[in-house]
Amino acid sequence: MPVFEKLLSLNLKISRHLKEKLWLKILIGMALGILTGILLGSDLSLVNAEVAQLTSSWLVLPGLIFISLLQMIMIPLIFSSIILGICSAENIENVKKLGIRTILYFVLTTFAAVSIGIALALWIAPGKSMTSIVTHVQSSKIPISAGIPSPDKYPELFMSFFPKNPALAVTQGEMLSVIVFSFLIGIAILSVSKEISKPILEILNSIFQISMKIVNWAMALTPFAVFGLMTKAVASIGVELLLTLGIYMGTVLLGLICVLVFYSLILIFIAGRNPIRFFQKIASLQLLAFSTSSSAAVMPVSIQTATENLGVKKNIAEFIIPIGATVNMDGTALYQAVASIFLAQYYGIELGIAQLVFLLFSTVGASIGTPSTPGIGIVILATILSSLGIPAEGIGIILGVDRFLDMCRTTINVTGDITASCVMDKTS
Repeated sequence: MPVFEKLLSLNLKISRHLKEKLWLKILIGMALGILTGILLGSDLSLVNAEVAQLTSSWLVLPGLIFISLLQMIMIPLIFSSIILGICSAENIENVKKLGIRTILYFVLTTFAAVSIGIALALWIAPGKSMTSIVTHVQSSKIPISAGIPSPDKYPELFMSFFPKNPALAVTQGEMLSVIVFSFLIGIAILSVSKEISKPILEILNSIFQISMKIVNWAMALTPFAVFGLMTKAVASIGVELLLTLGIYMGTVLLGLICVLVFYSLILIFIAGRNPIRFFQKIASLQLLAFSTSSSAAVMPVSIQTATENLGVKKNIAEFIIPIGATVNMDGTALYQAVASIFLAQYYGIELGIAQLVFLLFSTVGASIGTPSTPGIGIVILATILSSLGIPAEGIGIILGVDRFLDMCRTTINVTGDITASCVMDKTS
């Protein structure tokens, strides 16, 4: 009887922890997903390939539903949150100060992330250790690069951020255009009298609250979504391929860890926060970002985490995070720098100081406005490679492990957005 009571007590404790701690549910789902993915993968060959593919396709269904729910309300949430964030600033001068500080902060942290990536890639030289590499992904389709625009094209590129047809920008998923449109509407509402702006602000607040309600529904699927997404990812990647490109992956991961340390220093000296407590409070969000590989998909959860877990002012979080999900891509920028140097070393191409400086600035520039969706980093990388004279076919070498690295760099991207919110909350 005492043994039964102990087991019952233990079961109640575990159930209570699982109910209270979302991060623990996500962690368990992730661990089970990795194990299931290994069992279904081609490395062990325990299951017929067709059966494994069919099984993983069904297991990933909750994850696809989860992402679809968040993507479904992404546009109304971004539109309403940015406008509400701007209008809560009370006057245009406050918006101007916050906007300038935010963009400057994002650009400086991206420069720091790319510099870390370049330094590590030159120091470790992962490409020089790969004298021969054989993967099953070299025949994969390589994204077509359009090339980095020349300076005379910059005015045209700048004007493309202003949507001529907002409805078309929404349907085509042009997030930067949606943000610019929302920002302009917010400024316009702030410029008119309160009698005129009050009805529209009430409608926007209702849209925001309804969107967050859908977010809460989606969160109920989180553990199952993480399990399915991890199963699919690990079964597709395979353990053997991860080991083959271990040095390259290790360089990227080391760089991402260095960025986390950089964020910790920012939290201590600028935001005045304890990094350990900070990371404890955003652990669920980080695990979610890792599983979904999309900072845009988890953006509603990011806003919720910043305001509820970290106590960031609502107007700050609603203004910073939607912009950060589009223009603040520190993890992606670092990865592109490491991948470019890795492939240059692999092909025996020496990059001089001028080319490294070009890599620094072009990577930072390319990361601004990059759509925050899974796999987009590969397309941007193809553009940078062609501009440096590095064969874009080399992407086939690293394409097999890109899904895993995409999960890791998305985690850093989301962490960077939350860090920025804390910094602006402290300095505003």
